[in-house]
Amino acid sequence: MVMEIFFSKAQRQRHHRRLRIKIYFITGLISLIFILGGWLVFHLPLLKINKFELVNLQSIEETRGIILQNGFAQLLGFDNFLAWPSQIGDIEIKKDYFGGTLTLTKAEKIRFDIWCANK
Repeated sequence: MVMEIFFSKAQRQRHHRRLRIKIYFITGLISLIFILGGWLVFHLPLLKINKFELVNLQSIEETRGIILQNGFAQLLGFDNFLAWPSQIGDIEIKKDYFGGTLTLTKAEKIRFDIWCANK
């Protein structure tokens, strides 16, 4: 570590002033990066859902309540891709970021019966 020797009070004040300016500049730059990052998450068109496609589902309202229970989803909103997980129960979710389409596919239950012959 290099130690600077100050000969006068004015030199010491100039050094502290420069140090303060550097600290303020770096703090402001970091704050600006966080603010712009947050703005991009909320307003980037790539993350907005324009269209919902439903396969084997009657309405989107079946999953809306489940999604909005998550605090992160409440913050981002229902129409943001980041709010949606890849699967909810038996509903598989596919995201098309460039097309703005969210596809919800509900797995069909396989029904089978066993018939027994009574003798």
